[in-house]
Amino acid sequence: MKTETVYDILNMLQTMQDTVKQMKEEYVNQNLGMFNTLSMDLWDGLLTVQDMFKADAPTDDRNRLAEACICALASLKDIRILSVKHSEKTEWKLEYELLAVIETMALQFYYWYIVNKQPEMREIFLTFVANSETFRILRRISKDCKFEFDLTICVTGYNHLSYTKQCVNSILENLPRGISYELILINHGSTDGTKEYFESIKGARVINIAVNGALPGVYIKAFKGRCILSVSNDVIIGKNAISNLYRCVTENRDYGYIVPSTPAVSNLQTIPAAYDNGEQFLKFTAQNNIYNERRHEQRVRLCNPATMVPTSVYLQYLMSMYVDIFCYGNMLLFPDDRLSLWMRRNGYKNILAKDAFCHHFGSITIKRDIEKQEEKQLFYQDGRKAFYDRYGIDPWGPGFCFDPGLFDEWEISVTDHAVILGINCGLGSNSLKLKEVLKEKGAVDTKLYNCVQQKRYLKDLQGISDKAFLFFELGDIINMIERRQYNYIVAEEPIQGTTQESPVEDILNAGLEFDELAYKSPDGKWRIVKRDISKQ
Repeated sequence: MKTETVYDILNMLQTMQDTVKQMKEEYVNQNLGMFNTLSMDLWDGLLTVQDMFKADAPTDDRNRLAEACICALASLKDIRILSVKHSEKTEWKLEYELLAVIETMALQFYYWYIVNKQPEMREIFLTFVANSETFRILRRISKDCKFEFDLTICVTGYNHLSYTKQCVNSILENLPRGISYELILINHGSTDGTKEYFESIKGARVINIAVNGALPGVYIKAFKGRCILSVSNDVIIGKNAISNLYRCVTENRDYGYIVPSTPAVSNLQTIPAAYDNGEQFLKFTAQNNIYNERRHEQRVRLCNPATMVPTSVYLQYLMSMYVDIFCYGNMLLFPDDRLSLWMRRNGYKNILAKDAFCHHFGSITIKRDIEKQEEKQLFYQDGRKAFYDRYGIDPWGPGFCFDPGLFDEWEISVTDHAVILGINCGLGSNSLKLKEVLKEKGAVDTKLYNCVQQKRYLKDLQGISDKAFLFFELGDIINMIERRQYNYIVAEEPIQGTTQESPVEDILNAGLEFDELAYKSPDGKWRIVKRDISKQ
């Protein structure tokens, strides 16, 4: 695209943002004639930008400006209809839907056509993003301002209206007492009445994105709660689940990313739960969802049909990952892994709240879209490679999830003040799972050390361990940590510099002692060795 055209479009988008602000001012002052004139000017401007982009954009262009224009036109049309009878909704949608849509499309266009071609401008761009209207909440947080609500509840819907209704009803039936909340409903281009249903819910604030996926993150500006609960429309909230998730995030400063346990989810996040109908589900959740920090299981990564996060932490994440999330299309794959990675690399815990069970029907929102893609396998392979190239680890590499076979095999003796050593456990899920099993069984003050020979895992292990470090030979470990005795050792990947099929003798020869050792043999099976160092 010609440079002159790029700057012409950017200038027009900036003018449109100013126009929306003026539209709101005129509407508040009941200058409806000027409001209507400005709305018609804006309509014509959006059509002009759309035509300019289509005429000059390359055929393989990844920017979705033309679709974003469709979203803005749809929003403007809705606002003009609402302006006749619904003044409160009109003012809110001008500020938090239409203005956010136009600003987001401008930021994305700015990135693709200026910053992407001039990498040295990346830091300038991120500063520009931080000072935008959309992210102005970050400036409020930095000044330690007061939030308007305790909790923002956000439901995203993309068709499947019958599921969406069950989801929203379950939220409204299970709101915690004594906290203030706002309900934000986001429609992503549904064609089955979801939009109209959302608009019918009293007190809800609705954001409509006419083209699914065209404008990720448009809703950020609308968040006014100290915490955010984001729920997919194929989830039914269990009794006390919201209350327990809210307590998780408000009572534990190091909890960054919290999800409830559910069925129909990967990553081994479900718990035993028997129910066949709604009544049995309510009975089960009433018994299970009793707040208990011992059942808050730290994980390396999480999958998130529903998520509770502190708003300040989530916005820090969005800012640091802005380009990856909102500009790179292939990075929209593995969003759970990306959020999990950021949390563990920035000092926050990923928590599976087993005391907040909810029902999940199972990727109803996106399953059919994924199944339509003939190149599905290649689609995920490309995204996985892009993740590795960007962050230095394979999202589904060694240690990304614990091995249930190990914990089915291992009868773990519970010990207070226990010390665990993980050796070459990749991202560390098995050694971390051992610590969490001990916690849930009642053990106190367990310490977890992880040592690894592959440097690429170190950042992530530091986020889940009391201490993580690199080693070259087993003999280095004692010097690195000044400890030779461990209650539990988990040795997963092959240890370079050893010749034994079993690492037991090598570990003992290196001066390390243990009560229990689990190691993975060359045939892929786990072996458990138990010793009693107290009698040696």
